[in-house]
Amino acid sequence: MKKLFVSAVILFCSGLGSATQPYLQPVKHSKADISCLADNIYHEARGESFRGQLAVAQVTINRFLSNKHGKTICATVHERKQFSWTIKKPRVRDLRRWQDSYTVAQFMLSGTQLNNFPAQFYHTCKVNPQWNRDKRVLQTINNHIFYK
Repeated sequence: MKKLFVSAVILFCSGLGSATQPYLQPVKHSKADISCLADNIYHEARGESFRGQLAVAQVTINRFLSNKHGKTICATVHERKQFSWTIKKPRVRDLRRWQDSYTVAQFMLSGTQLNNFPAQFYHTCKVNPQWNRDKRVLQTINNHIFYK
């Protein structure tokens, strides 16, 4: 399974126009942080491709590493009004997809980071929020627009 992830991450990176490979930078995290990241991947991107799920995970990690959005992954995910699903607190209804999200979260937190993907913001293509006016679009992946 890990080989599949590494291959997908390499494809993802090359899709960003970068010849660089993913690098290992383990992120300090707890078991709870893995679950919080998995919840975010599930609620934000469960219907997206693997590439879209990796991008959502990387945005969350980028936000955490910026030291502007929380001192833990969980604090970053649950920062007030940052991810819309945290306001409504929906239940997980598809256990298989949540388990897939958990695997992606484990993989990303264990050391695989994406080079040249500095996005810290995204939204679905269905909305046009005011906060995006001063952000630079990096890429659209599936149904999400990613910003620096």
